[in-house]
Amino acid sequence: MEDKLLTFLEYEMNHLNELLSLAEKQQEALLKFDINTLENVTLKQNEISKNIKLIEDQRLNYIMVKFGLTKKQAASTTLTSLEKMIDFESSEKLKYFKKTINNLLIKLNQFNSLNRVLAHRALNNVTFILSNFSNGSGFVCNVKV
Repeated sequence: MEDKLLTFLEYEMNHLNELLSLAEKQQEALLKFDINTLENVTLKQNEISKNIKLIEDQRLNYIMVKFGLTKKQAASTTLTSLEKMIDFESSEKLKYFKKTINNLLIKLNQFNSLNRVLAHRALNNVTFILSNFSNGSGFVCNVKV
């Protein structure tokens, strides 16, 4: 039965890998000011995030049924506490997923932080360019903005 839990974790890990890859593409698009790529990447990120949420809900439902927990208890159950509830072989696999997912989340957080800074920089650049063209009049090349 623990194989189902490990399968959910594997799916989540694969989706996190996809998000990490997209975060790298997002960073490249932000550096190049490539709006089309940025839009496509954002759409894919939203789709993958929805899939992760669905998988997470399925995993929580499985934990609720398997271990007789409430939804609140299942949501607060950590992988470390699950290690103690399952057999040794599955526990070792769970440790691997825990370590790998944790590393992926750290990398993803780093990319997201840098991408946030790059997006803010791009916004400031556009604002600066528009303010130089408009000279505070609200018009750019005789066209009201």
